[in-house]
Amino acid sequence: MAKMRGSSKSETANGKGTKALKRKREPSPVVEDVVEDDIEEDEEDEEEVDAEMMGLEHDDDSDVVEDDSDDGDEGDDEEDEFEEEDEEEDGAMADDFDLDEVEEGEDGDDEEGEDEEDEDEDEDEDEDEKEVREAKKLQKKLLRAAEKERKSDMARDRPIDGDQEDESESDDEIRDLNKSLSIPKMRQRISYCLQVLSDFKERGKGYSRSEFMEVFLSDLKNVYDYSEWLLERFAHMFNPAELIQFLDANDTARPETIRTNTLKVKRRDLAQTLIKRGVNVDPLEKWSKEGLVVYESTVALGGTPEYLAGQYMLQAAASLLPVISLAPKEGQKILDVAAAPGGKTTHICQMMKNSGIVVANDSNGERLKALSANVHRLGCSNVVTVNYDGRELPAVCSNMDRVLLDAPCTGTGIISKDPKVKMTKTLQEMYKATKLQKELLLAAIDCCKYKSEDNYIVYSTCSVLVEENEAVIDYALKKRQVRLVDTGLPFGRPGLTKCGHMRFHPTVAKCKRFLPHIHNLDGFFVAKLQKYGEGAKPGKWFKKVSKVKLGTKKKKKEKEKKAKPEPEYRPPPENKRMSKEERDALLKAKKEKEEKEAAEKRAFVRKRIVQAKVRKGKVEPPSKKAKKEEAPADPTTKHVAFDTKMGSFEAKLQAHDAALGMDFKPKKGKRNPKRR
Repeated sequence: MAKMRGSSKSETANGKGTKALKRKREPSPVVEDVVEDDIEEDEEDEEEVDAEMMGLEHDDDSDVVEDDSDDGDEGDDEEDEFEEEDEEEDGAMADDFDLDEVEEGEDGDDEEGEDEEDEDEDEDEDEDEKEVREAKKLQKKLLRAAEKERKSDMARDRPIDGDQEDESESDDEIRDLNKSLSIPKMRQRISYCLQVLSDFKERGKGYSRSEFMEVFLSDLKNVYDYSEWLLERFAHMFNPAELIQFLDANDTARPETIRTNTLKVKRRDLAQTLIKRGVNVDPLEKWSKEGLVVYESTVALGGTPEYLAGQYMLQAAASLLPVISLAPKEGQKILDVAAAPGGKTTHICQMMKNSGIVVANDSNGERLKALSANVHRLGCSNVVTVNYDGRELPAVCSNMDRVLLDAPCTGTGIISKDPKVKMTKTLQEMYKATKLQKELLLAAIDCCKYKSEDNYIVYSTCSVLVEENEAVIDYALKKRQVRLVDTGLPFGRPGLTKCGHMRFHPTVAKCKRFLPHIHNLDGFFVAKLQKYGEGAKPGKWFKKVSKVKLGTKKKKKEKEKKAKPEPEYRPPPENKRMSKEERDALLKAKKEKEEKEAAEKRAFVRKRIVQAKVRKGKVEPPSKKAKKEEAPADPTTKHVAFDTKMGSFEAKLQAHDAALGMDFKPKKGKRNPKRR
């Protein structure tokens, strides 16, 4: 740089020369020359760029030498290379300033002062520095663009064309290649992979589905900013097309909703009052009698006089579903295991019309302040707030009619409200949440009493992950004497009975799933359990379900056996072959034995039936009935009755008289004088 500046000063000694130089020299041709030189050298420098990426060093003679220096030496070598490039650029700049231009300037006036020469030289030096800086910037941009094009070609050829590159490439390099692509290119590749995966049998011939899925998920991770483990869980639950719909729905906000407090005001009156205040509201769907949807509002919904008076509660539409499924009745004792900030607790009081008792528990003492504030604001007078760990509640209250557990979760259903869940939640946090959910659900089941069929436990989460929903319910079915019943909700997707390698009980399909891209609600899960026994479940968890369902199966098997013809009798192999007569006699004896046993069973059953009727007083005992039916004895024929009892004694007397030659026939009503 110093040499170039010195030569420029000596060549532009007089003023006319500098004016001519300024008149003819423009920044654009110099920059264009530098850029052209750089473009010509790009092809030669590609090897240098590759070597720099691989940790190699080039000499001036373009010979490749292995870089044995440390990390700090590599930085010094790079600075030396940039200085050499700067000197070459300065030399190119100096060559562009031809001496012909200076000679043309010398033919002019030589009488201008030295002051003008110094000013012109300073201006030339500033312009030269600016031009060199611009040339350096353009050169760096061109090198970066060439690297990006080369990397994009490598990344595009790898997954689509199915080229098998060296196995030595690490996953980090593949991630860098994917990041080098722009988001529009990634979206194009996502749409291409989606087309192939939707009809993979025809379009994906010669390729493996796992390769396309790997590229598909990596692009989704970069475009939508999700963690890798979370995208894998979603991919097990949805097909590729539905997965994109789900991710897009998570990026759009859900409509804001409020719940009317019917203890103080009717929904129609509240809607009219809010419309007058500039709030555009409409009634929620038919499944809710208290909800209102807010489309536009010129005032803050949390600062209106109606809100401060407790006429409504800011609450998401999906959080109304668990209480609707619980369906509490007036006068019952209800337990809310995780109650803060009080939306579901006040909804329960509202449905019970401030009757009965509602025990609102939360393990966080700070959140209980918000719970008690909302309870007082909405006018709920039947609430008792307690601060216990939910797992210890069975020792405190174990005689509740119904229990609601809105369990703490990872919040993967409310990503539209909290986008941090995409990247902040880890796999370890998910496993910790599932462990806590299982323990809380078992405690909630133990808190519910078992005296009638009107005792229910409702489990809900604001998550869409299977590990936090169906897996927890399946665990409770194995550990406690509970069964799943219909939730009573008119819409929603059924629960998943299988997902990936996981398999669940078939009754898990009675649960309900609510998804943002289908129902326009926050992601939610609701399950309703009925308790049929106390304590832990004995034996295998399949037995109770099988006993309930095997009644009809046994009848069908008996009918099938009766319809089938009796198989022919086959003698045992050690005995000799029996004749036909012996076989028939054996079969006949066997049949008579079976008929005799059947007759005995029928007689035993009849006897039991009669005994049961006698106990209930519907029929008199058979002994009394026989005495009533027996005719009264004639006093004149006492000897006849006596003879019948003694075994026809009269016949013996007649035989004795005949042997003696006496013909005696007794007359009715007269005593035989000869018998004396």
